[in-house]
Amino acid sequence: MGLSAQLLCKADTSGWDPIHGTSPIHFAGHIHAKALKKALSK
Repeated sequence: MGLSAQLLCKADTSGWDPIHGTSPIHFAGHIHAKALKKALSK
């Protein structure tokens, strides 16, 4: 599910976030992975 959401993301993948040092699509992937780990730990 996280991969599908990340791949179907409408964010501009050419953008680069200087604060987080990653593109918006990778940032979204990290958020999805963290949420999945949190859900599985419950």
